Amino acid sequence: AGGEVSGQRRIAREGGVTRVSLVPPDPCPPPGAVEAILRADQVVIGPGSLYTSLLAVTAVPALQEAIAVTSGTTIYVANLREQAPETTGFDVADHVAALLGHGVRVDVVLAHSGGLPIGKMPGGILVEVSEVARVGAAAHDPELLARALSRLGSPTPAGTREKTRPGGRFAEEGRPGEK
Repeated sequence: AGGEVSGQRRIAREGGVTRVSLVPPDPCPPPGAVEAILRADQVVIGPGSLYTSLLAVTAVPALQEAIAVTSGTTIYVANLREQAPETTGFDVADHVAALLGHGVRVDVVLAHSGGLPIGKMPGGILVEVSEVARVGAAAHDPELLARALSRLGSPTPAGTREKTRPGGRFAEEGRPGEK
């Protein structure tokens, strides 16, 4: 505990990760990735393994910078459940705090109504709770997820985000959908 762990498999097995770094520290992103992020109406981060997938990708400096400056809405799609031991004990707010702590911009969180507890979300981040998985499913349903993302809208031509979010319910803390 408290030491450095290298490698995706070891991180996933050991848990207790608090920081992700890359070797080399400034890898080149795939061709076209930065431009695609800059042109996107929405940048969707997740679902996926927090430390071994999402943060490993968003830690690439050029991608992180593109996410920071895009006029598109940056949406974190929350996982349906913990991923032991990588995120044991985490609620959605803990996932968001890890992303923010690594310099990743998050505008909106999309969480499943029967998923992880929301927790105390950092200020200014909108949380939409929606059905994005079928009952008893182990993964997000692509059709339900696509519908929920389309309801979130996109930036206006002037680059300002829409203020209304049709459909879905919003939550501050507790389990998704609870007040």
